[in-house]
Amino acid sequence: MRFFLLAFLLLAGHSFAEVYKWVDKNGTVQFSDKQPAKPGSKVEKVKIEVITYSFVKTTPIKTALPAAARGHVTLYGTQWCGYCKQARQYFQQNNIAYRDLDVENDSQAKAEWKQMGGRGVPVILVGQQRMDGFSPEGFRSIYR
Repeated sequence: MRFFLLAFLLLAGHSFAEVYKWVDKNGTVQFSDKQPAKPGSKVEKVKIEVITYSFVKTTPIKTALPAAARGHVTLYGTQWCGYCKQARQYFQQNNIAYRDLDVENDSQAKAEWKQMGGRGVPVILVGQQRMDGFSPEGFRSIYR
């Protein structure tokens, strides 16, 4: 029984990221998933309530979408998420227009993400398809 529980936890595909917060020499608050090489002041670890998907899952959307999301590419993510960064870079390199919604800093985006059952990031919507996580292959399977 313990083996199955351990296997489930290892295969669940979720990982928690460490996020660091500091103020740089210009007085700007910075966040990163990597600790700064030369911080200008005290570095803090930030508690994260959103997880990052380390796998890709695509599913048809069964609930009503916000009107602005229908027929467009929408990314629900965070600034610190590595998979969100990969998705943004892929979209930019391939000239794919998309809406970028931050579920930690935009209360409306967070409400929509929670309404969809969001537990991790990124969540990418394309028309009536949903992708949890990101990979170029997974995205191409829903973006036609």
